Amino acid sequence: MVKTIFQDQSEGDVSALTVIIAPHWSETLWFRLLIATGLVSIILIYVHRLRLKQKRIQYELRLEHELFTVNMERNKEMELRKEREAFFTMAAHELRTPLTLILSPLREILSRISPTHPFYGRLSIMFKYAEGLHTLTDRLLYIQKAEAGMVKLRLSKIDVLSLMKDVSEGFHSLAAEHHIMYGWMHGSEHVTIWADREKLSLVIQNLISNAFKYTPEGGKISLSVERKEFDQKFFCCISVTDTGKGIDAGLLQHIFEPFVTGDTAPSMSTRMGIGLKIVKHIVEMHHGRINVESKPKQGTSFFVYLPEGKSHFEEDDCTWDETSETNDEETVRESIPNLMLLQKAEKIPQTTEEGHTAARQTVLIIEDNTDMRNYLRDLMKKHYRILEAENGEEGLKMAVKQVPDLVLSDVMMPVMDGFTCCAALRKRKETAHIPILLLTAKAEDKDSVEASYRGADDYVRKPFNPEILLAKVAHLLDMRCRLKQIYTRTLLHTSTVSAEQPERTESEFMQKVLSCIESNANNPEFNVKVLAGELHMSQATLYRKLKQHTDLSAVELIRHIRMTQAAFLLMETSLSVTEVAERVGFNDLPTFRKHFMDMFGVSPSKYAENKTPAPEQQCGVQTRVEYNR
Repeated sequence: MVKTIFQDQSEGDVSALTVIIAPHWSETLWFRLLIATGLVSIILIYVHRLRLKQKRIQYELRLEHELFTVNMERNKEMELRKEREAFFTMAAHELRTPLTLILSPLREILSRISPTHPFYGRLSIMFKYAEGLHTLTDRLLYIQKAEAGMVKLRLSKIDVLSLMKDVSEGFHSLAAEHHIMYGWMHGSEHVTIWADREKLSLVIQNLISNAFKYTPEGGKISLSVERKEFDQKFFCCISVTDTGKGIDAGLLQHIFEPFVTGDTAPSMSTRMGIGLKIVKHIVEMHHGRINVESKPKQGTSFFVYLPEGKSHFEEDDCTWDETSETNDEETVRESIPNLMLLQKAEKIPQTTEEGHTAARQTVLIIEDNTDMRNYLRDLMKKHYRILEAENGEEGLKMAVKQVPDLVLSDVMMPVMDGFTCCAALRKRKETAHIPILLLTAKAEDKDSVEASYRGADDYVRKPFNPEILLAKVAHLLDMRCRLKQIYTRTLLHTSTVSAEQPERTESEFMQKVLSCIESNANNPEFNVKVLAGELHMSQATLYRKLKQHTDLSAVELIRHIRMTQAAFLLMETSLSVTEVAERVGFNDLPTFRKHFMDMFGVSPSKYAENKTPAPEQQCGVQTRVEYNR
């Protein structure tokens, strides 16, 4: 402010100038608000990131928990599947073994008595319903296996019309008995598809069987196989049509559910209600479909559509049989019991009581079930000398000690199972040459494959046909006898023997040599050095002893045995030349062909074309009645 003072000391007005000084930018309110806003934003962002991190951690923990839960569930499913497999195996064993002891004696009795016998009718009824129980047991086990995902297809190329004709032939006698017109529709044609032969046979058999169940006397059942096209894709259509009682409309949508049978009673057989469930499952496994058309009191038609080709199986877990040329008739025959086989088996040449003890053939039975072991003993004691063992370990010791001509063993046994016993017998040089036949209730393909890998010569499932079992035993013994004769004729070019050396010692030495070479013939690394080591002698000693018994050197002897085994396999089996070469220890096919032609004068392929052995190569199996406890 400015105040004016005049000379006379008077005061004037006061003048004022107002000056406002603005605050520093850092002290302004807006700056402070901005700072506060920034701080709040930073805090919010930090809190947000912290929450995101916590959520991510929680999400990861939840994923880990879910993954852990999934793994636990998968492990539980695997354990449950293993438990189911074990249950099915045990159930099959526990059910099929008693059924074997019912069906096999009944089948044997029915084959021995005349149809005019007073008890023939009652025994036939017993056999019929025991067979029905066996069928029901197999079907129940199949459904459980299907639900557990344990059923796999074994695919091969099949002519559906030929297969269906073979299956349908078994129903002609039933049609004649009930006066049913049974035949083929006009226009059926040959259609080739990829399918599981056994399971497709089951589908056809089930559909035809159902048609007979619900078709009254005087009715008609028609079959057909046609090739049809849908959406530019070709299908094989299998149809089974009957003029039976038909199916109610309300029941049609549930017809493929288990244990659904309706109120209509079948004219023959019984109602189980699980056959069509199995049929549908098999058809769906083949990527096909099944349709049914029915009108009450007019009849029913089932149509099965199976796609041609094999591209639809690419993602499936199945086994391919690319080279399978098995005749459909032979496949069907395997499922039909042949009551004449027992008579053929009983015609095996037998030695008289005055025959030598050395001529008797011995069969070792390894079975933990006492009743089954006694039945097998009674079945075979008329033909063979019998030895018995309760488990694999006892059987192995007895086989090493007694060296039987054949081993008949169960698979599921305490202490040592049949597979382990079979492998142990093949590893020991004393028992490596013995034929082994496994008899078991385990009916899975993988069990049969494992039996082959363990060295079993054959695999028979329970319940078995006693006639078939006797025929298989006789065939294995016959093959072994013929192989021994081939060895003797081809290899043992006996020279003049020194008088001071006993003949028995010579034959024992040659038997050891032959047994050692035979058990190692499939080993490509087997040579004279290994042979001398197995016989616990030097190579020089081996050459010297062989020279006393045969004109062949050790190398020639090994080669001749391998070639003889190859000739036997080509003559008795359907193996290819390459597979036979591998079986006898040759990895080089040209070398195998050269040695084979040097010995037999023809190539292996030409030799295999003639499957009929020479008369001097045939050997009857000699048997004798004796039983050892």
